[in-house]
Amino acid sequence: MRVIDLTQTIYAGMPVYPGDPPIRLTRAASLEEDGFTVFRLDLNSQVGTHVETQLHMLPGRRLQDEPLERFIGEASVIDVPQRHLQVSDLEPYRSLIESCPFLLLRSHYQPAGDVVDPSDPNRTRFGAECAEWIVSRGIRLIGIDAFGFDYGPQFEAHKVFFRHQVLIVEGLRNLEALPQSRVQLFVIPLKLAEVEASPCRAFALLP
Repeated sequence: MRVIDLTQTIYAGMPVYPGDPPIRLTRAASLEEDGFTVFRLDLNSQVGTHVETQLHMLPGRRLQDEPLERFIGEASVIDVPQRHLQVSDLEPYRSLIESCPFLLLRSHYQPAGDVVDPSDPNRTRFGAECAEWIVSRGIRLIGIDAFGFDYGPQFEAHKVFFRHQVLIVEGLRNLEALPQSRVQLFVIPLKLAEVEASPCRAFALLP
C-alpha cells in the first residue's frame, strides 16, 4: 500500500484568499531559552488544503456536525481543462463518477508565484449547471487542485453543493501522482468547534 500526500504545507506568510487573515507561525518558547519548544499558530479556517461545510455559505451544518466517516471514502479522479467547464466535459467520465461517492477534479492548476488570485482566467471554474449535474451523480464530496472553482460574488456552484450537503475540498496538491481511476481518499480536518471549515491532511491510499 502506498500513501500519496495531497496536502499543501502551511507556512508563515503563505498566500491566502484575498481578505482572509494572514498566516503566522510564531515561536512562543525555545529549547535554548525555555528547555522546550512551543509555537503559536495563527491560521484562518480555509488556509491551504481545507475542507468546507454547509455553514461556509448557508445556514446549516458546521464542521463539528459532520461525522469522521464523511471525510473518508472512495474517490474518482478525472482530468479537467483550465477553463469554464460544461457538462459535456464531464459526461465522458459519467460511469467513473457514478461509481464513487467522492470526486476529485485534476486541473493541473499552478498559479504564478503560488498567488491566490480569484480573477485568474487560467483555472478551472464552473457554475450551477455543472454543480447540479455532479450532485445528481450521487457525489458527497468534491475536491480540486486549486483554491476554488466558482464565480463570485454569487458563488452559485458552492451553494448548490452546500444545499445538498456536499463537502468541498480546495487547495489539493500532487493529484498528478494519482491514477485516473479510483482511490481511497482521506481528508481529515482538525476537530474544531463552531467553525465552517478547517485545514485538513489529505492523502490517498494506492495498492
